[in-house]
Amino acid sequence: MKVIVSGLVNIETTLKIREFPIPYYPIDYPFFGIHSAVAGVAYNLTKALKSLGDSTVLLSYLGNDAEGERILKRLKRDGISVDTIWTELKETPSSVVLYDEEGKRQIYCDLKDIQEKQLEVKGSGLRNQIRDCDLVAACNINFNRPLLKTAKEMGKLVATDVHVLSDIEDSFNGEFMEYADILFLSDEQLPCEPEVFIRQLGKRYGTQIIVIGMGSRGAMLYEKGNDK
Repeated sequence: MKVIVSGLVNIETTLKIREFPIPYYPIDYPFFGIHSAVAGVAYNLTKALKSLGDSTVLLSYLGNDAEGERILKRLKRDGISVDTIWTELKETPSSVVLYDEEGKRQIYCDLKDIQEKQLEVKGSGLRNQIRDCDLVAACNINFNRPLLKTAKEMGKLVATDVHVLSDIEDSFNGEFMEYADILFLSDEQLPCEPEVFIRQLGKRYGTQIIVIGMGSRGAMLYEKGNDK
């Protein structure tokens, strides 16, 4: 299967902490508790798909800086093409993730100016890539909005992950949910029980498949054809 994966690739720094909430102290020494690596939803998904034997095309934006160069080198080592990675940002996006022993996380994501970008789909070679693919995995980031429309116009399956959702009419994620054939999200901050919300989503957007991640409780799957 050939999959286009479009979304964020960034440098992520993780920090292991003792507990949430974090008490104030001027300095701490979490030996081997701080790590920095190439990350991002699009990168992680591309690596996973490649490991399963799928053909992938990764689309993303980076800065023309040291962090961007680090990412490009990592992609090449992983056998991921950088032909559709554009170094047009003022700086490369980065994030900091705090986590504790129980797996609770707090994420600080600095997207730089990536939200100001829009994929150039019309009249570009990207249309050929879309035509030849089986699935478009479009992360919920602004530059993917033109990709959503083009993929649907060309009859392609679209998958997306809106992560945390508290409102079925969410203004930022509404377009992604409207175009998605396969939708992923977390049970964090849902306005009601997952089994209720997943049916509401299916009815509102007509999504073929919806998956709600529920942490240690596993996941919940909805299929439109079975309405369950």
